[in-house]
Amino acid sequence: MRLAILAITAAFFITGCTTVAKNSLRNDLQRIGFSESISECMADQLEDRLDGGDLQELAWHVSRLTRASSSQAAFGSLKNIDNPRVIAAATASALSCALAP
Repeated sequence: MRLAILAITAAFFITGCTTVAKNSLRNDLQRIGFSESISECMADQLEDRLDGGDLQELAWHVSRLTRASSSQAAFGSLKNIDNPRVIAAATASALSCALAP
């Protein structure tokens, strides 16, 4: 019983963190210039394509883009993404959402 309660608590915590990361990602994508519809589309697709940790990592990198003082600093932040799953998912989502009717 105790283990079940712990597992349920952990599941709610992980789900909450994923929701926060998705919302943060959606808002930050809009701040860096994506339209509301593309930001929403990408956040939804990225939530499906990435696990919670990868989604949080991407949200962290995108939040750094919103604070970049120059385009060179923004590019430097993008170059620091060292996770092929994140890069592949972000690229696929961006293309899919940009080409969606």
